[in-house]
Amino acid sequence: MTAANKKYVLIIEDSDDDYEFASEVIGSNLPDHMDLKRCESGTEAVEFLQAQASDSQKRDENPCQLILLDLNLPGLHGAEVLQRIKSSQNTCSVPVVVLTTSKNEKDVSNCYRLGANSFVQKPIDLSEFTKTLSKIGEYWLNFSVLPGNHDVQTSRARE
Repeated sequence: MTAANKKYVLIIEDSDDDYEFASEVIGSNLPDHMDLKRCESGTEAVEFLQAQASDSQKRDENPCQLILLDLNLPGLHGAEVLQRIKSSQNTCSVPVVVLTTSKNEKDVSNCYRLGANSFVQKPIDLSEFTKTLSKIGEYWLNFSVLPGNHDVQTSRARE
């Protein structure tokens, strides 16, 4: 699989510390055929996904396998990004895990209404954050069958 066709997990996160931490933990769960990519703002994420959608149409598949989305982003708010992801034919089937510090019930309800696959509050405690990210990675990357990626046994066989 060429680098251009390689499947990936997209982390949409403006905090360098949260991204570095998430990429380390999620990266440890990545199958060999996947990479991590990052967008630091809502606007950057929408532009990136639109460009990827154009390339995906040429290949007839979307290489994005999972999106971790922060809500409190510069540019477009995470809820607007989520709405655009789920309303696009090219990205609507990509699982989106909202990973945020928000504890606002309206945010939770709104994200699920917009099509989030999961809403997870970022724990403040570093060890709890590690456990949470590890479980997210394990579930979505090792147990779930993701669109266009039916080789679940390969990632489980690594254990």
